[in-house]
Amino acid sequence: MIVYFIPVLNDFLDLIEIPLAAIAGTILTATVTSDLDPFLRWSLAIIGGGAIAGGTGAVMGFTRLGSTAVAGPVGNIAVSTAESASSVVLSILAIAAPILVLLVVAVLCYFGFRQAKRRWG
Repeated sequence: MIVYFIPVLNDFLDLIEIPLAAIAGTILTATVTSDLDPFLRWSLAIIGGGAIAGGTGAVMGFTRLGSTAVAGPVGNIAVSTAESASSVVLSILAIAAPILVLLVVAVLCYFGFRQAKRRWG
C-alpha cells in the first residue's frame, strides 16, 4: 500500500494491476456462479466480474495518473490517501452494517411483540 504514494511505481503497478483485476474478477464471479449453464456462467463472469473489476481498477489508475500529471506527487498522495481511507471505511461498514441491521430488526421485533402483547393481552 505504501507504493501507491510513490508516483512512478504507482503508475507501473497500475499497468500490472488492471489486467490482473479483470482476470481475478472473472474467476471469482465464475466461482460463485458454478451452478449455471457454462455459457451463461462465463458470459456473466466476463461481463459482470471482469469488466467491473477491470473498469474500477482502470478508473482508479487513470485518476492517479491524472492527479500526478496535474499536481505532481502531491496530487498522487492525496488520491492514494483518499482511496486508502475509503477502503478502510467501507471494510468496516461491510462488517458493521449487517450487525447494525440485526440489532435494528431485534429492537423492532421486541417493540412489535410488546405492542402485540398489550393489544391482545
